[in-house]
Amino acid sequence: MGLWGADVDWQSTERLPDIPKRSLETKDIERLVIERSLDLAQARQRIIGTGEELGLTRWTTLLPDFSAGPHSERNDGAWEAGPKLDFLIPLFDQGQARVGRTAAELRRFQQEYHGLAVRLRARARQARDRLEGASDRAMYYRDILLPLHERIVNEAQLQYNAMQLGPLQLIRAREQQIETGVSYIATLRDYWLARAELEQMLTGSLAGPTMQPSARAASPSGRSVSEGH
Repeated sequence: MGLWGADVDWQSTERLPDIPKRSLETKDIERLVIERSLDLAQARQRIIGTGEELGLTRWTTLLPDFSAGPHSERNDGAWEAGPKLDFLIPLFDQGQARVGRTAAELRRFQQEYHGLAVRLRARARQARDRLEGASDRAMYYRDILLPLHERIVNEAQLQYNAMQLGPLQLIRAREQQIETGVSYIATLRDYWLARAELEQMLTGSLAGPTMQPSARAASPSGRSVSEGH
């Protein structure tokens, strides 16, 4: 590995920690991620600064005023009804190139701001759903499947000692217990990855790409994809 000296003096942890008794609060996770995002704050300041150059107020640049209501008009002799939206559009001197460029930058910054907010909310929802799903699966493995397979192996061992069960059946019971343990570890991995992603987003940083759940942890039935029926 190209390591020497103190670089080789390290040890890995024995195992992943279990699901903590106190779960991560995810009730208002989308709002908290939006409020604490440093990238979104920078995008907001770009909008405000550009709007001030055009003489706009802080709130006009972030959320233009608009009104909504019913509207009807006559079309080919028949009346048609529908909704109406009125937006406040500032008028710029089109003869000034600098003002035109600044207005274009303002529109671009607004689009980037709202697009980033949508992505952050979607990422927060995905991470929350993966966290809650992995937590439920892990507790199902820990509290139900693992004790069940332990009892199955113990019973198989007793029957084998009494010559009522062959060695292949005992080995198969032990294999299923091991596979269930591996699936439990994979589920713990999914939980801690999702939790780390949410915690990173809550510090204001945009987390890396969303990780997909492990294939072994996809089904909490205690059987992996390759296991027979």
